[in-house]
Amino acid sequence: LVICGLASEARIMKNLPANILISGADPTRLAALLRAVDASDFRLVVSFGIAGALDPALRAGDLIIASSVLANMQAFETDRFITQAMLSALPEAKSGTILGLDQALATPVDKAGAHARTNALAGDMESHVAAKFCQKHGLPLLVLRAISDRADQTLPPLASVAITPDGGLAPLAIIRSLCIHPGQLLLLPALARGSRSAHGALAKACTRIAPILING
Repeated sequence: LVICGLASEARIMKNLPANILISGADPTRLAALLRAVDASDFRLVVSFGIAGALDPALRAGDLIIASSVLANMQAFETDRFITQAMLSALPEAKSGTILGLDQALATPVDKAGAHARTNALAGDMESHVAAKFCQKHGLPLLVLRAISDRADQTLPPLASVAITPDGGLAPLAIIRSLCIHPGQLLLLPALARGSRSAHGALAKACTRIAPILING
């Protein structure tokens, strides 16, 4: 079972023999989707997609294979065996904690505060929901994420409204946000570059880890 926030992330994994759930970057929706899933159908859960950096050393396109997921100060361990196999296949990836977020951290101040409190490398909006699902059903968890925005980077307001429930883009919501906050146009080029770097890194990683995921 592969869990993504965006349709663009899911397309990277489309050739793998896996069921894919797309949250639309909405943890509440993801939890509801998982309640309808028969956990006995799966032998592994993969949280896959982009993440926002909390560690200032990280750059767009850097890969993270999480050793644990932190949610409300509770740590959920990822599966040690599959995580180590992935780190061997992707030696450039960083290993550490991912912070589960119900809302994206939009400012450098918010990101710095979260990093100081948790020492997490990055945050995303799916991994903590996946971790709770795995704990409940006794399933192993793998978290593979690529950095899309740096710790010192501000996210534009449209980032919180741009995604539809199926993980695509919401053009009308984006236009409304741009009309209300036209100054955010200055932030969009960096956001786009970071997203391209993250998606490119995920696509390259997927070709290298596919045999491990398929063959176990």
